[in-house]
Amino acid sequence: MDKTLGEKIHIESKLVRRQTQKVNAHSLYPTKYVYKYWAEVPFERDGIIVGIRTLQNGKRVLDGEYGYYFAAEEYIKVLLVAYSLREKPVHVPFNGTIGASH
Repeated sequence: MDKTLGEKIHIESKLVRRQTQKVNAHSLYPTKYVYKYWAEVPFERDGIIVGIRTLQNGKRVLDGEYGYYFAAEEYIKVLLVAYSLREKPVHVPFNGTIGASH
């Protein structure tokens, strides 16, 4: 995908951070998993590309005396798009962009 910094684009969706919890109670020492992932939600705006980021989907594990650690399972390359001077930029998946703004 050929996108450049400062290019005007129209977006249809953005990514937001979600999480779910699961406890593995079938072992001698129960382990708590918190799955953190990026979910795509509808969001239609015109904006300007201000950067490219790599996001991670994975799980945060509470492992006994070692504490928490994050284990990445998937990497997602996204565009960082600003659509307002007063709102923070949004993460937009490459497939969520339409192209040049009208």
